[in-house]
Amino acid sequence: MKKLLLIPVIMLIVQSAFACVAGFNWLQSPVAGSVFSVDFKGTSLLGSSYAYSYSYFTFGDGSSISPASPSFTASHIYAATGTYTAKLFLATYDSATSMYCYDSVASTVTVAAPPCASWFIPVILYDSVACTAHTPAGTSGMTYTWDFGDGSSTITGSTVGHRYVYNGTYSISLTASSSSGSGCTSSVDSSITITDARPACSTLHASFSTATPGGFVIDFSNTSTAGSFYKKVSHWSFGDGDTSTTMFPVHSYKHGGSYTVWLKTNWVDTITSIGGCQDSISRTIFLNDSLNSVSGYIYKDSLTEPIDSVVYKVWLISYDTVMHTVVAVDSLILEAAGTITTKPHATPYMFINVPAGLYMVKAKVLNGFASGSGYVPTYSDSSIYWSGGQQFLYFGGAYSYQNIWMQHGTLTSGPGFVAGNVVYGAGKTTGSGPVGSPVAGLQIMLRDIWNHLVSSTYTDSAGIYKLSNVPYGTYSVYPEDMGYRTIAWGSIDVTSAHPHINDIDFTQNSTTIKPGTATVDNVAADNKQLLVYPNPANNVAVIVWPGTAAKTATVTIINIAGQRELTMQLNTDGVGSSEINVSQLSPGLYFMNVISGDMHYMQKLSVRR
Repeated sequence: MKKLLLIPVIMLIVQSAFACVAGFNWLQSPVAGSVFSVDFKGTSLLGSSYAYSYSYFTFGDGSSISPASPSFTASHIYAATGTYTAKLFLATYDSATSMYCYDSVASTVTVAAPPCASWFIPVILYDSVACTAHTPAGTSGMTYTWDFGDGSSTITGSTVGHRYVYNGTYSISLTASSSSGSGCTSSVDSSITITDARPACSTLHASFSTATPGGFVIDFSNTSTAGSFYKKVSHWSFGDGDTSTTMFPVHSYKHGGSYTVWLKTNWVDTITSIGGCQDSISRTIFLNDSLNSVSGYIYKDSLTEPIDSVVYKVWLISYDTVMHTVVAVDSLILEAAGTITTKPHATPYMFINVPAGLYMVKAKVLNGFASGSGYVPTYSDSSIYWSGGQQFLYFGGAYSYQNIWMQHGTLTSGPGFVAGNVVYGAGKTTGSGPVGSPVAGLQIMLRDIWNHLVSSTYTDSAGIYKLSNVPYGTYSVYPEDMGYRTIAWGSIDVTSAHPHINDIDFTQNSTTIKPGTATVDNVAADNKQLLVYPNPANNVAVIVWPGTAAKTATVTIINIAGQRELTMQLNTDGVGSSEINVSQLSPGLYFMNVISGDMHYMQKLSVRR
C-alpha cells in the first residue's frame, strides 16, 4: 500500500522538477556607445503544460529588467571593466493544475577591455553630428579614422564633426588603430538618421514677385528658396539707381519706362550667421503712364533651350510701304533668368515713346549657339524672314500682344558642308569698307527643297561662313539682312561624289544680297541684252530674246523671300520674244532667273494690278 502511494508523489516531484528551468547566456559585444556593452539572451525551458508568467533579471551593477519572454534579448553597458553577478528569477504557471514552478540562475559576467577597443556616442544637432572617440583608461598611441557614410572623404581625430547635405539614414564607422604594442585595429559602427538637412547651394534659387498698387509704385517680394537653417538677406537694384536691402521693398519710380530690376539673395546660417550661398536674378519691368508704347512677349520652347539665362536683343522695325524697306528705330537688351528646372519661357518687352506708323518687331538670342541646332532671329510673330514678318499699324497709346515665337532649326548629322563668303558690292551705302570688303555677322540659312530651315550660322570677320554636318540632299543658301532683298543660291546638291560645296558666295549692295561676284558680273552684262516688258506687268510679261540666246531657256520666277513661284521651259529659237503668264502671281516684287545655254540672266519683275 505504501508503494502505491509513493509512485504518484515521485511523479509529481519529477513533473515539478522539469516544469521550468531558468537559463541565460551572455557575450561582450562592443558597440558605438561603449566597449563595455554586453549582450544577454534568455534560454529558459518550460514544461509542456506551463505558460510563461514572470521573470526578473539583474545585471549585477544595480540595474535590472523584467523580461517579457523566456527567450528575451537585452544589451547592457557597464560603466567599467570588472566582474559582475547577473541573476535571472523565473516563475511559470500551470492553468490546468493551478500549480506554480519557480527557478533561478546566476552567472559571473566578466567585462574586459579588448585591445584597441574604442567607442563613441554620436550627438546630432539638426543636420550635423559630433563624435568623440573613447578608449579604456590607460590606452595610448591611438589613431582614429571616421567614415560618415555619405560618400564624403574620411577624416581623422579623436573629436570630429560632420555636416550632411541630404536627409537620410547613415552609418558612421570608427576605425581605431594603435602603432604601439601589438599594432592592433578595431572598428565600430553606429547608425543615425538625419531629418533636418540644410539644402545645398545648388538647390537655392533667387526669385521675386511684383505687385502694382497704382501709378509708378511697385511692391517687390523676395520669393527666393526658403531654408529652415537659413535666413535670406536681400540686395535689390531697381534699375533707376535706387537700391534696398529689405525683404519686401516698396519702390516708387519717377516716370514710366522699362527698368531692369536685379535681386541678389544671400543665404545666411541661422546658427553661425555665416553666409555660404548666394544667387541672383534680373527681370525687366515696364511702367506705362499712357505713353505711346508697343509691348509683347518673346516665347520660346523651354524644353529644347540649352541655356538657363537667355539674353535677347529686340528691335522695333519701321516698315516703308512705298520703298518696301525696313529700318530699326529702337532696340532693347533683355535678360530672362531661370534655373535648370524653371527655364524662362515668356519674356516681356516694351518700347515707349513710339510715334504712329507701320511696324514689325524682331528678336535674337545673343548668347545662343552660333550654328547648328538653336534659336534663330525671328520676326513677329514667327517668321525667320523679314519679308514674312507680321506688320501692325500703330496709331498711338498702349499697343500690346505683339508677340514673337522664337524659331529654331535642327541639323541632322551628315558628311557634307557648304561654305562661301559675302562681300560688299557696288552701291553699298551702309556698312564698312569699300567694294569687295567682307560682310561680317550676316546670318546665313541653309534650307531644304521645301524652304524649311535646316541650319543657320553667321559670317565671320572675313565674311566667311561654313555650314557643317550637312546630309546628302538638295539645298538653297539664303542670307538674311533686315531691309535687303535676298536672291537665294538654289539647287545646291550635296552628294557622295561632291560632299563639300565651296564658293557659294554672295554680294551685298545697297538694296539686295545676291549670288557671288562672278555670277553678278555676268548677270549685269547679259541683262543689258535682255528686255522684259511691260514692267511692272499686269497679267502678261514679254521677254525679248537677245541674239546670244540658245534654242531653249529655263525661266524661274522667285519672290523676295527666295521662294520659287514659277518655273517654265521656253523655246527661243527664232521666235524673237516669248510671253509669260503672271496672272497667278500676287502683286509685288519678283526676280526672273533665266538660263539659256551658257548664259545666265537675272531681271527684276514687278507685278501690279
